[in-house]
Amino acid sequence: MAFSPRAGFAWDTTGKGKWVVRGGFGIFHDWIDLGNDENGLKGNPPGWVLPTFLRGTTTPPVFGEGTSNTYPFGFPYPPFTATGLTDHGGLVGEQPSVGGIDPNLTSPSTYNYTVTLEHELKQHLVASVGYSGSHSINLITGGGQVSATSYGTDINRFAGDLIENDNVLTRLNHGFGSITYAQNGPKATYNALIVALQGRFPRGFVNASYTRSSSYDDTQIYPTTAFSQYWSPSNWDAPNRFAFTAAYTIPGLTNTSGFLRHLTSGWEPSATSILQSGLPYAVYTNAPFEPIFNAAGTQVIGMQPGSGDYNADGFDYDFPNAPTAGYKTSTSRSAYLNGLFTASDFPVPAMGTEGNELANAFRGPGFAETDFALLKNDRITERLGLQLRFEFYNIFNRPNLNGVDSNLPDASFGRSVAQYNPRWIQFGIKLTF
Repeated sequence: MAFSPRAGFAWDTTGKGKWVVRGGFGIFHDWIDLGNDENGLKGNPPGWVLPTFLRGTTTPPVFGEGTSNTYPFGFPYPPFTATGLTDHGGLVGEQPSVGGIDPNLTSPSTYNYTVTLEHELKQHLVASVGYSGSHSINLITGGGQVSATSYGTDINRFAGDLIENDNVLTRLNHGFGSITYAQNGPKATYNALIVALQGRFPRGFVNASYTRSSSYDDTQIYPTTAFSQYWSPSNWDAPNRFAFTAAYTIPGLTNTSGFLRHLTSGWEPSATSILQSGLPYAVYTNAPFEPIFNAAGTQVIGMQPGSGDYNADGFDYDFPNAPTAGYKTSTSRSAYLNGLFTASDFPVPAMGTEGNELANAFRGPGFAETDFALLKNDRITERLGLQLRFEFYNIFNRPNLNGVDSNLPDASFGRSVAQYNPRWIQFGIKLTF
């Protein structure tokens, strides 16, 4: 049972409808659904055994062609060398990857709170200023990823594994590969100041708002399992956002002939504009650990140039050290296209340690787009209506760059190599009867 009280209020401070204070508070709970549960557990034995095939941990795969058109198509399988169970329940000689969920998992809780002051400037024109915030606790580890279908982080790893074991991934529990485990712990917070103007008129409306906000969390996937040290701007954090929407119905020449009346009346132009700050990102590497051995080939003594997995835990997602120039980068379009920085700007950490770069400390390109639509409504007969639609998306054809490649080994590292949709036009006809 989850107790989720919610309350709101509205107060006309003068009794004349000129000044109004609104607000509210609510507690919300959200269990991870059965799909998320099942996706994290479906690879567990009994059933298919899925070895990791990483760095000498199990029998390597066999590559060959199928010999049959029916399942399983006659592909050669690697020999299964497991010879029993370890004292920790794993397989001797193999390391299958498994998933798990804390049996005492509790429902994440979110506390929402808001207060707004509204003032009627003149009839049908209202200005407002408000605060909106939320705080979430007991979130699920690894649960903040966009479009993720399973939660959790790999808890079966430790820094220095590949160094201590001569580039053979041994892991904490030798009988398993990755153990993706979902548990409570991360938190998130959101705070926003919202200033808005709303107008309603006989033939149209106008809405404009500016939002200054911040969103922080530690629910993503990080280089180490110590998620709390990566408290940082959320992947979707946009500190500044301006939105504008307006529509108007043109009166037309109603006191004239039928042809001119039909030609000039029923036109409805509308526009929407959004200007938004860029989203945060972190520089990382997905390169594997590439060791340097001693002359006898029996001990890891260093990392080769271009090596990733700095802390040598077998998880190929690591942060370098922060650049000496800091986290501020140019915001010009040419800088995003030509390169904000190079891989050499990010010092390599000492072998066996994670870099000190802060998570999501860099900002990508901003977003600005204006869409315009022109509608023509007309009556062909008393019961038959016709609407023509002329819609222009990104009417000013502004190039909106789509993020920065922040993976150190990539040839396009430090540059934006994609963009959102350019201007495109859509025409439509709708009949109503």
